[in-house]
Amino acid sequence: MRRSQNYEDFVEKFKPKKTADDCYTPPAVYDAVLAWVHRNCDLTDARIVRPFYPGGDYENYPYQEGDAVIDNPPFSIISKITRDYLSRGVRFFLFAPHLTVFGPARDCTAIVPGASITYENGAVVRTSFVSNMFGDVAAMSAPDLGQAIEGAQALEDRSLPRYVYPAHVLRACDLERFSKRGVRYVVGRSSAQCIARLESQGKGARIYGGGLLLSEAAAADRERAERQTAEVASRAASRAATATAWPLSGTEWKIIGKLE
Repeated sequence: MRRSQNYEDFVEKFKPKKTADDCYTPPAVYDAVLAWVHRNCDLTDARIVRPFYPGGDYENYPYQEGDAVIDNPPFSIISKITRDYLSRGVRFFLFAPHLTVFGPARDCTAIVPGASITYENGAVVRTSFVSNMFGDVAAMSAPDLGQAIEGAQALEDRSLPRYVYPAHVLRACDLERFSKRGVRYVVGRSSAQCIARLESQGKGARIYGGGLLLSEAAAADRERAERQTAEVASRAASRAATATAWPLSGTEWKIIGKLE
C-alpha cells in the first residue's frame, strides 16, 4: 500500500489559514476508508494519490497509469471531477455529499455507508462516496464502512474533552442550531462581551472559535430560544413519523419490466 508521501507535511503548512469552508478529513477516518477500499477493490501495486490538498490542481496533477485517487474533493465541483476522471480513465473513490450522491455517481457507483463524519473544522457532514472501481454496480449500501468510520471517530473522541457551558455563554454552534430549527435569536452589543475562555477553564482549554458572555436578560432570552428549538425538533420528529407513500406509475412499471 503506497500513499502520497508528503501529503500530511504539505497540509500542515496550510492549517493556520483554514476557514469555515474547509473540511479536512481526520486521519483516522481517512485510514478507515482507505482500509475498506483495499478490502473491497483490487489495488495491487496501485499508487494511492490525494490531489485535493490545499491549493492543489487536480486537473494538472501528474497521474500515472494505475493510480487510484482516494480523497475528499470539494463537494461543489464533484460532478465535474468524476466526469473528468471517467474521461481520462483515472480510478477513484471519492467522498461525496450524501443527499445528492446520485448526481456525481450517474456513470459510476454510489456507496452509502450511513455515517456522518466530523471534519477537522468541526463540521458534521453526512457523507457517502462515489467510485468507478465497482464495475456495473449503480449503488450499494456499505454498513461495514459506516461502522469503520464511526469506530475511527469513537477512538478519536475518547481523547477529546467534552464541555458544557452555562446559558450565559453563547457560541456560533448555538446560533447555528437555532437557525436550523427556524428560531430567531438576537443579542445586542451592550448585552454581550466577546470571550475566548471562561476563567474556570484556566489556560488548558478554551471556547472553540470564541464566544459571547451574555447579560442576565440575554441569557434568559437564549434559554427561551433553546426551549423553542427543542419544541420545533420534537414537532419535526412527529411529522417525520408520518410519511407519504408515493406509488409507481404505469409508465414506471413498464420501465421496471425492461430492466435486468
